[in-house]
Amino acid sequence: KRVVPLDLFPASLIKNIRIIKSFVPEESGEFSGGLVKIETKDYPDQFFMNVGVGIGMNANTTRNKWLTFNGGDFFGRPTASQELPSIVKSVPDVLPFEPGNRFGGIPSQLVGIGAATFPSNWSSEETKAPYDRNFNFSTGNTFKLTETGQRLGIIFGTTHSVDYRFRRQKDVRYIPGNPIATTFTDLTTISPLQSQNADIYVEERLFGNNLNLNYEPMTGQQFFLKTF
Repeated sequence: KRVVPLDLFPASLIKNIRIIKSFVPEESGEFSGGLVKIETKDYPDQFFMNVGVGIGMNANTTRNKWLTFNGGDFFGRPTASQELPSIVKSVPDVLPFEPGNRFGGIPSQLVGIGAATFPSNWSSEETKAPYDRNFNFSTGNTFKLTETGQRLGIIFGTTHSVDYRFRRQKDVRYIPGNPIATTFTDLTTISPLQSQNADIYVEERLFGNNLNLNYEPMTGQQFFLKTF
């Protein structure tokens, strides 16, 4: 996924946002239209600590009908009820979990047993859609190690958000045709072939961390580590 959610970066950690519209040797060339480069701070001017909490709502979703199921933890990771059965995980990833043939593969009896061990509960629970929630925390400081200019900069930030969205979707497949005769190659009309209505409930969890470590042994030289 090349699209990065911008709310993964606490605003207090951002130093510059650069927009690059031409190709330069030090940047990736796999973009079109432009490149947005987010630069985080290296050395805070002073010690800081920011904590933020928020709550939001969506007029189409919040406190309305909501269908969900018991799955996913606080960070959005699968729980034990969503993990693959042990018999399926024991098969190497390079080997498809499907019945083999006379030349080899997985016995069909084993595939049948493995399929039967998957959770078979497909029902959902109806409740009211909760409010959207978000939390962010960031802190950092600069430590002057010597009088000659050596310094160490440390910045840490974390964000977590939960959003609930409902949408009603309609998918229709059409087939081209001619109202006079089906043998005509001049197709002037389209007729519905298949129609499907769906109510989609999406719970989206975003969790991100940022750690910047910067060490300047002397003016003009710097060692740094930046993680996201």
